[in-house]
Amino acid sequence: MSVEIELPAGWRPRPYQTALWRYLEDGGLRADVAAHRRWGKDDVALNWAAVSAIQKPGVYWHLLPEAAQARKAIWEAVNPHTGRRRIDEAFPPAIRTSTRDGDMSLRLANGSVWQVLGSDNYDSLVGAPPVGVVFSEWALAKPEAWTYIRPILAENGGWALFLWTPRGRNHAVRAFEARSRDGAWFTLRSPATETEVFTPTQLARERAELVAETGSKEEGEARFASEYLVDFDAAAPGAYYAILLGEAQSAGRIGRVPHDPALAVHTAWFYRRIFTYSACGANFALLGAIILRLHDPVALKWLGLALIGANVVLGTLYLAGATVTDWAKLVAAGRRDRA
Repeated sequence: MSVEIELPAGWRPRPYQTALWRYLEDGGLRADVAAHRRWGKDDVALNWAAVSAIQKPGVYWHLLPEAAQARKAIWEAVNPHTGRRRIDEAFPPAIRTSTRDGDMSLRLANGSVWQVLGSDNYDSLVGAPPVGVVFSEWALAKPEAWTYIRPILAENGGWALFLWTPRGRNHAVRAFEARSRDGAWFTLRSPATETEVFTPTQLARERAELVAETGSKEEGEARFASEYLVDFDAAAPGAYYAILLGEAQSAGRIGRVPHDPALAVHTAWFYRRIFTYSACGANFALLGAIILRLHDPVALKWLGLALIGANVVLGTLYLAGATVTDWAKLVAAGRRDRA
């Protein structure tokens, strides 16, 4: 049975945040949440850190990918609905004994310390080991940060909360999919279509504006799918063919095709053979003509070495896959550069 915990500022989770909050209240130690923009991920994290810091004195970290980002997004952030700083709402001044702007840390009356940090320099984090860590914007953070911090939390029984919005199929997605099969983890994938943050009309407007802003229907749709629909396979900006690959995946046209030794495999190098053999033959013919007409042994030696070296280069290009068309492209490129 869940135990109702009174928050310092009277904050309450929204309905779609309740499952995560209840898991944490019940003593859960590992949670991974992939959610859409404006879900309130950092609000949940700040208030849970406040509850934990009051209940169990210790050090608590709120990590963003970069320290500068942490200052703007958390330390100096203001709730637009109330006009108050978010850290003041989660950690009311009445429960604090000091506020240090330099290192973005708060000290509570019971001795707990809460601090905002960047995970980009994870190996330089110093001080007492944390008993609770939030990885905000986890998809943009260095995955090595968790590798560094995980043994600390395993030793002291601390908790970790991962909050993010997809940025292509990267480490965050791979970790989430593995954790979703692990009973020790709470995982939640929360698209905007399953919360009450945006109406269908607002979502349609966001989709249209992203398409207009990017100047590309494919890129705008991919951004919308990633940031609002929490689509793990949405195309990352600049990725080629990702939309088509996503459609192929959805249609079941991508799968494993094992090698069948009963089927012969042929490679055709016809044009490369003609080019390479012709060039080498011309070189040998030229070498023979020079030997017949030139009597200076030093000159013969260097000319011969030069022609043999040319054949070695041609043979290497043949093995690398170069054809006469590749040489034509190089010549054309050189002419454009001189124009």
